[in-house]
Amino acid sequence: MDTLDEPLDVLKFSIAQQIYIKMRNNIELKGTLVSYDNHLNMIISKAEETSFQEGIKTKRKLDALYLRGDGIILISPLKKGITSL
Repeated sequence: MDTLDEPLDVLKFSIAQQIYIKMRNNIELKGTLVSYDNHLNMIISKAEETSFQEGIKTKRKLDALYLRGDGIILISPLKKGITSL
């Protein structure tokens, strides 16, 4: 099994897998990680966006999405198996 040696290894092992992303401005995303760079800019496919604005929860589905890394607060793989630290 591959081990996680650096923080970006979590993303490396999550390519083509479902991930969860929490963004600034009360936005949460789930989708398939297509690519990323060292600034945490990402391309996500089959994305589901959930936003929470003024107590109202809104969902929408997007075929593809480009995320700018400086808006990301948290990233987590949705699959099991990335446990080696």
